[in-house]
Amino acid sequence: MDNAPGWWRIPRGRHLIQLLIPIAMLNGILTGLRWPSLWGASHMIFDYHFGFTRRGLFGAVLQLIAPPPYHYLTLARIGFVTCALWLTLLACAGWRIVRADTGIAAAMVLFFLSAGFASLIDDIGYMEHVGLVLVLLCFLLPATPQGMASRVLLTAATVLVNEANLLMLVPVIGFDCWVATTSAGRKRPISATPVLATLAVLLPAILLTWYLGGPGTGCDASHALTYFSAKARDFPVRLDAINAMCGSSLRLYGQVRAEWASGGQFVSFFLALSVTLPSALFNLCLAARILRRSCIDIAAATLAVFSPLALIVVAADLVRFVSFVQVISLLVLISSARRMGLPADGTLPPMLRSPARLTALAALELGSSLVLTQGAAMSKFPFMPLVNRMVQIMHDGAPFVVIPTY
Repeated sequence: MDNAPGWWRIPRGRHLIQLLIPIAMLNGILTGLRWPSLWGASHMIFDYHFGFTRRGLFGAVLQLIAPPPYHYLTLARIGFVTCALWLTLLACAGWRIVRADTGIAAAMVLFFLSAGFASLIDDIGYMEHVGLVLVLLCFLLPATPQGMASRVLLTAATVLVNEANLLMLVPVIGFDCWVATTSAGRKRPISATPVLATLAVLLPAILLTWYLGGPGTGCDASHALTYFSAKARDFPVRLDAINAMCGSSLRLYGQVRAEWASGGQFVSFFLALSVTLPSALFNLCLAARILRRSCIDIAAATLAVFSPLALIVVAADLVRFVSFVQVISLLVLISSARRMGLPADGTLPPMLRSPARLTALAALELGSSLVLTQGAAMSKFPFMPLVNRMVQIMHDGAPFVVIPTY
């Protein structure tokens, strides 16, 4: 393999890209790193005190391990450890294929440079980090009956941690289940086993999310705020987080619909797509070669990658969901390579074997993650901190350099 023609198969070139991975990861961590927000800390202490409500699993388990009240610093440490855990599991799942293929190594570099990764780091303490741990555990499970049963439990836990994970993370678990149970390396018709196995994993999560989204699992926000505030020793619990837990999906949909009616969300949506689509399509191109251009497999991969976009209908954090497609596209690529094996001529298609094209894509990812620190939380929308700052400099006479306040 190392003697095959082409720069993408030269060991020196492959090793150079591998060397860039930890550098890119360090850049992504420094770009978005901050202490967990009060939104994240609030969700970490939610439990089932008010019945089988949404987002209560993590806090219920935490309460068994460490009884409340909780210090903010304790929850912050848990958030950092969870982030480190899913990054470790990502390395475990992708290490061998990264070493074996330049295209996947390049995809890993692009991911760590991306706005999606910076946003994840900025969101330390959020429940999708817990979900990512569960997803990567699914990746490491075998395609055996015991492995499938474990996937069902992990997938159900993913949506009990946060019901939004049904669209953020459950589809990629379903995709991994699909490719794990199909025969690798040959064209095939749909067989009953992959379909039934995938449905067995997805249906419990879908039913749980449907139940949790109804008004029957709600709670009184004022009572919930009093209860959860008593569990927090030295930090305030956010009321909007309580409302997200207690409110029905229909009410949340009405709030988001009003925001879209104003028109501003459309501009943000297409600007965010302009940043996130290139690397997501790059990963899908690589995955398509691994999947031997099977239309069914590619359609499943595409559905998994873009499923987080559906959340913008019922939730307001548009940029977070749009940038998350970069995360899912990498997970789809890793799942495809682990389950199906690598093609003999590598994952990079001919049109992407140009160092100039890969460098340009890396420059886009690097540039779209730049953040101008002004002593406040990172603005997650790519380019917006720079744009806002330049407007202030040009029209309000603000200084070009601002010393952070913390």
